Amino acid sequence: MPRGGKRNNSGRKKIGDKQIKIILDKEVLKVIDENFNGNTNAEKIRKCILKGIERESDGKYKLQKKALENN
Repeated sequence: MPRGGKRNNSGRKKIGDKQIKIILDKEVLKVIDENFNGNTNAEKIRKCILKGIERESDGKYKLQKKALENN
């Protein structure tokens, strides 16, 4: 199945800026799974990271809060 058209800029749009691969312990994943809601582990991990950024920045990043509500 093709992934895009033959014309320039007619392919699939890129979602997100950068892909990061990390390894997490089973215990960490269990805590994230229990404390964050979402359909997939990826959604739960994103919410966890955004929540941590918001907390560490003392609420300076309101965009992350909006992203948490949308997911």
